[in-house]
Amino acid sequence: MLTIYLVVLYGIPSTLRVSALGSMGSIGILVGLGTLIWWAWYRIQLREPIDEVGTNPVRIGVFVVGGALLLSYLAAMTRAIPSAEISPADTGMLRAAALIGVALLALDGPPNMDRFMVFVHRFALAGGLIAALGLLQFVTQQSLVDQIPLPGFVASADYSSLVLRGGLTRPAGTSVHPLEYAVILSMTLPITIVCALHARRGRAVGLWVMAGLIVLALMVSSSRSAYVGLAVSVIPLVFGLGRTARRWMIVGGVGLTGFVYIIAPRALTNLRYLFVAGADDPSVQSRTSSYAVIEALFPHFPFAGRGFGTFLPEYRIFDNEYLVLLMEIGVVGLLAVIGLLVAAAVGAAHARKRSKDFFTRDVGVALIASLAAGAALLALFDALSFPQAAGTLFLTIGLCGAYWRLLTHKLS
Repeated sequence: MLTIYLVVLYGIPSTLRVSALGSMGSIGILVGLGTLIWWAWYRIQLREPIDEVGTNPVRIGVFVVGGALLLSYLAAMTRAIPSAEISPADTGMLRAAALIGVALLALDGPPNMDRFMVFVHRFALAGGLIAALGLLQFVTQQSLVDQIPLPGFVASADYSSLVLRGGLTRPAGTSVHPLEYAVILSMTLPITIVCALHARRGRAVGLWVMAGLIVLALMVSSSRSAYVGLAVSVIPLVFGLGRTARRWMIVGGVGLTGFVYIIAPRALTNLRYLFVAGADDPSVQSRTSSYAVIEALFPHFPFAGRGFGTFLPEYRIFDNEYLVLLMEIGVVGLLAVIGLLVAAAVGAAHARKRSKDFFTRDVGVALIASLAAGAALLALFDALSFPQAAGTLFLTIGLCGAYWRLLTHKLS
């Protein structure tokens, strides 16, 4: 089921909707709601609790976030809410339920470490395939995904053209926006690298190619967020893996940088402008000017927020998910989300110490690196408004919880 979710999440362009269901017609949301129902049925059928040492910190964190979201919904429904915000509040809760369902199924679904590793390899493969699609878009300067009609679906955005920056095409894969594409690649890169390090010869070559494609796609994206995600996803691997892995990553990074300079030198020359332009860049100005809006509106709904999904794009677009969460689910909700991210990372770090298998230990580092990349990129755009970015983040959170559960169960 998790594999089906991967196929649906990345294989179907995220702007496509089932026409009869409107804004709730995203296949990713529908499958996510299905996973929540399935998980609830599974838990009800259990005659004995899951055999794990202590209480899973990720499971607690997921339920705390769910409670904070319900609190924000109650706060929205008990105030004088504009009619335009009622439907977004309802759909926001359904979107949140779908994400929670994915996290819980990933957490409790894998029955043993072998099956867990099978899905980890599929996760890495998905990242490589999405990177390959983006590179094809970069080379051909065509979207490509708009040429595959899906009966019964309608597009909520135009896929026929790609975004340009600095004279270069910004690939987006099947994502709504290049920023969302950067989240997917940054979060799958550490997992792909670790799988490649421990794979046998034939499979290792394929996985290293996948990892190289992901890095190339990030480097030619002409996006600050992509470079930040690349750096944050690699740093934990540099410090958490062995000397051989560091050597491979350094050699590969230098080689790929030289390759990018040969085939698309503007991708690297634009890099200096992206980080030096600073206050003159429109996207940076948009982020910094949002602070004044927060100062003016936050005091009205400080604790429970105004309701998840109720701060509409026509009011203001915050290129910072943490600010969006502060507005929509308040201090309580924001602290719950941050606590969930910390619990997932700390739980994975604690669990990896209990394993004597090198591959299993390195997968723990990869999950932490993936989560760190996702958490960093939440500060650079409103990621939870984008289905692929949000789905990837909560899927990774669930995998961190499964990693903790399986290792504590195995070695208890």
